[in-house]
Amino acid sequence: MVGIGVGLYADYGAAQRLYTSLGFAPDGRGVTYHGSLVKPGTEYLVDDHLILWLTKRLHWDNEKDH
Repeated sequence: MVGIGVGLYADYGAAQRLYTSLGFAPDGRGVTYHGSLVKPGTEYLVDDHLILWLTKRLHWDNEKDH
């Protein structure tokens, strides 16, 4: 499994599209701000620290790895 974080505002739009096209999907834990999960009802700045985390399962062909 490999993971990556991506910002939520429009400047990150190209990265959001790229990561999903490469098979990454939200990890299901929600959004973080400065590394902590955001809490419903709390206000946060929409800046580079507001992150959605994505993961992708990696598959290796054991025959090719040897």
